[in-house]
Amino acid sequence: FKMENWQLARQSYEKAADLDLKDPASAYNVALCFQKERYFLDAAHWYEEYLRRNPNASDKADVLNQIQILRR
Repeated sequence: FKMENWQLARQSYEKAADLDLKDPASAYNVALCFQKERYFLDAAHWYEEYLRRNPNASDKADVLNQIQILRR
């Protein structure tokens, strides 16, 4: 992620998300990578997955707003 190699980072986070279906951080990071790669609908899907995994997230309002923007 720090190297800004979004594709490689995304692949790593996707693997982590698949290995632990309850981990919200990996889902959030997949969303961020997709967003950096300009795959906005995929990013929105993963932000939704983040909220599914963490329904009481402190940043829920911001994430919901981001989903709306990405789905336009």
